Amino acid sequence: MDLAQHRHMPPVSTLMTPFPYFVHPDESVARVLALMREHDIRHVPVKEEDRVVGLISETDVRWLASPRGAGVDPESVRVREVPVPPPYSVELTAPLGRHATSRAWVVG
Repeated sequence: MDLAQHRHMPPVSTLMTPFPYFVHPDESVARVLALMREHDIRHVPVKEEDRVVGLISETDVRWLASPRGAGVDPESVRVREVPVPPPYSVELTAPLGRHATSRAWVVG
């Protein structure tokens, strides 16, 4: 689907999960992996107090399954130790076309 060809661009909120699962920076990567498996999701917001400080993805923790991660216990790796870019925020009402390809976490 080519979003640029739509006359009326839906807002970003149409693709959002209203109450996503999240983790804290001090939780283990094992917890992230468990959430991903249990709920069939590939991204988990990282919250510190009431602020979203990152978005950890399946790709961000894939190294644990590679030879580079051999012998590393996901229970011992904290979320804050995984390098993730800061979240990109837009309003819930922002047109989807501009933000559809961003690795975005939307804060209303």
